[in-house]
Amino acid sequence: PEHRINMLKLSIEGVSYFDCTDYEIKKQGVSYSIDTLKEMKRHYDDIEMIVGEDNIMTFDQWKSPEEIFNIAAIIVLRRKLDENTQCDNNYIRRAIFLETPRIDISGTEIRERVKKGLPVNFLVPQNVLKYINDTNLYKV
Repeated sequence: PEHRINMLKLSIEGVSYFDCTDYEIKKQGVSYSIDTLKEMKRHYDDIEMIVGEDNIMTFDQWKSPEEIFNIAAIIVLRRKLDENTQCDNNYIRRAIFLETPRIDISGTEIRERVKKGLPVNFLVPQNVLKYINDTNLYKV
């Protein structure tokens, strides 16, 4: 968790409209999005939650999905899904889908590449790459 929060802070450095919290780390245990959003709502008036397209497909199975939509605008980034994926739930129709380039970057793939000594240039910001190298993260 410490490394993840450090890399997140580095990733958003200098981007004024992003913020980072260690609420879920300090809270420990199971972390539900609704609980985190309630905590964020105590500090911010307007909240947007970004999820991947695969997440919105099963949003009706999340804990308190209706309440999540009442607290935050749900922004969906498209991901490469199985062509046969068919899903229609109320939350898909209410979410905001962004038309952005699809970038297939996987955290698992990044960790595996680092572990194998392969380059991850352009997959992570330069300051995060430096952090990974300086801490020998994922190389064990």
